[in-house]
Amino acid sequence: FECSMSHDIPHYGQAVFYREAGETMIFYLQAMDSDMAEGRALLTSMPPSWRKELPERDIGYVDVARSGRPVVLDEANTRLVLAELFRGMMPTLTRRAWYSEDDSVLVAVSPVNFKVAYRDYQTCLSNLLPVNFGQIERSTVFWGAGQMELDEGARTLLDNIIQYIQADAGVFSVQINGFTDTAGNNRDNLESS
Repeated sequence: FECSMSHDIPHYGQAVFYREAGETMIFYLQAMDSDMAEGRALLTSMPPSWRKELPERDIGYVDVARSGRPVVLDEANTRLVLAELFRGMMPTLTRRAWYSEDDSVLVAVSPVNFKVAYRDYQTCLSNLLPVNFGQIERSTVFWGAGQMELDEGARTLLDNIIQYIQADAGVFSVQINGFTDTAGNNRDNLESS
């Protein structure tokens, strides 16, 4: 149903890569108490202390909110962070502190043991269902007037629903209703529904 890979950041919280079935991957910071001011933080790729010969590189700016999840990155930026970790770099967010104009808060993700953890994460990703409950809980399948066969899209939707139901022991019942519009012959419509 979901996969996550987290990294503890001492005195801050966690950096989390997360993907729910049927959704795109995101990266977020889970803060115990974030000192970052609301606004935009600079995302850089910094070399770890044992690789100082490598150059630092600016990746871009990301939004910061005053919440328990001050930074949430979309899939494109999440993949950039992953690529930097693969290079052995430390993706680092820098933002002014909320309590001082002169102080900055730096939050870095270490590449130590990243590749081993990422292999496990990839295994989880490969086993995700194609959809999540929210995507199928109230599904509608349409078919054309006078048609009794479903198109490929409707068949895929039904296959995804079946796959989800088989995987989720928490589903106790399924309700199926058939309806037609007022176009056409009433008897044929009743038969179709």
